[in-house]
Amino acid sequence: MKKGKYGETRRRWFINNCFGHVDSTLLMSPYGMITSLINHSAKKPNARIVWAEDTMPHPEWMNKPVSALEKEPHAGLSFDVIALQDIYEGMRF
Repeated sequence: MKKGKYGETRRRWFINNCFGHVDSTLLMSPYGMITSLINHSAKKPNARIVWAEDTMPHPEWMNKPVSALEKEPHAGLSFDVIALQDIYEGMRF
């Protein structure tokens, strides 16, 4: 991450938008247009995140140690974003 005037703010924003677990060193960073529509509210979320079932590029990676994943040159784990309410055209989040 870039250091300087906004370096710490950028780092915290990045980490806040990643997915991880307290018992793991793996941190997954979502990318794509839909990720900006996820509401991060703990009180009223608009989506839930689940491991992809049919579209996971490398499901065998689910059983690999993090140290093995660090050596992979591309993404192989993926998750789906599931809406918690119906979505209509023109709807604001």
